Amino acid sequence: MAGVFIRAIYEVYVFALFCVVISLCLVGIGFLILPFMLNWMKFNAEAERNTARHRAGVEVIGGYKPVEGGKYSINPRKSLARLGDSLVLRDILWHFVNVFVGTFLGILPISLFLSGVWGIALMMGQHYFAPLFDVDPGGPHYMFLDMSTPNAYWYAGILGIIQIPLAFIIARPLLKAYGYWVQPVLGRPSELVLRERISHLTDTRNDALDFQQDEISRIERDLHDGVQAHLVSMGMTLNEVAALMKEDPERAQQMLSQAQNSSVTALQELRGLVRGIRPPLLADRGLNEAVRSLCASTSVPTTFTSTLTGRLPEPLETALYFAAAELVTNAVKHANAQNITVSITQGKSLIMLEVQDDGTGGIPQDALGSKASGGLEGVRRRLATFDGEMFVSSPAEGPTSVRTIVPYAAPTAEQNS
Repeated sequence: MAGVFIRAIYEVYVFALFCVVISLCLVGIGFLILPFMLNWMKFNAEAERNTARHRAGVEVIGGYKPVEGGKYSINPRKSLARLGDSLVLRDILWHFVNVFVGTFLGILPISLFLSGVWGIALMMGQHYFAPLFDVDPGGPHYMFLDMSTPNAYWYAGILGIIQIPLAFIIARPLLKAYGYWVQPVLGRPSELVLRERISHLTDTRNDALDFQQDEISRIERDLHDGVQAHLVSMGMTLNEVAALMKEDPERAQQMLSQAQNSSVTALQELRGLVRGIRPPLLADRGLNEAVRSLCASTSVPTTFTSTLTGRLPEPLETALYFAAAELVTNAVKHANAQNITVSITQGKSLIMLEVQDDGTGGIPQDALGSKASGGLEGVRRRLATFDGEMFVSSPAEGPTSVRTIVPYAAPTAEQNS
């Protein structure tokens, strides 16, 4: 709780500096400092949210709006636009009001502890402290004890012994209370989160329906242009064979060979179509083996590591496999990479797929978004169906790292049974 107290005092000084910066904005100078001031307050607020989450066990929902032009942009219009984010306004409010609540909650156990230490010190060193209290008999007190009365030093020691453990006992409930204080002030309103969640689910559902329709159209097109054409050709050839069996057996034999070749080609294309839907190796052996085989067949040296244990649900396995295939293909075709690393990491509540390469970077920022149509956006849309997120790091000189995170909690033994 000492940290809570110190931060509360520190944050009120930050708020005072913010007021100075706002005043300087009237003459234009403040706009040069405002982005850094907002980032400073955001950093403090995130520290408070993490304290509530990890130490108090209280979930605080954050999530700032994207900053146009970068978070250090000194454009006055963009800096003022950041103030339109309700979470930024909450950060500012927090730096003003927390000095009252945070100071009280933080100083209470500290005061108890120091008071307890002082009580024990009085008892242990009564011969040294007695002259101090004898200056004004009946006036000086330790808590409610009149130190001029007999045995007062012993009572002070007993109170001190009680207060020290009490300070540690109440620290945990006070930290919990602090977390519940952080939640409404620095957290986003639950109604807003719910509305955004509904909007997100609506968008991902529409994306999933569009993606499914695109896949169906692709399959229909491939069947029509490929397999169906070969089967029709084979049927026509067999009809001609039936007519030529008696008149020209040698010609009929040649046409039978053509029909056989058409059937082999149709079967190969059908197998390729099936692999495009769900590769047999993925269905039989799982995601690890399928991605390992994918890496082994890549023209660029590709390293594969995985901590995944067991199988995932089929739709999720398929989505992650094709995400890996697309990201590796991008690295080979566009990055001129010499080495590629693919890793799958299974956490307690997530699956992370990461593809890194040492090639040229510079993936444009608009490669992801509703208006984008490239391979990365296709991967994002495919994984968004599972509430997945994608993070891209691609400086102009490289290297490039694309990380996808999908929420997933492995079933427990009780659920399996």
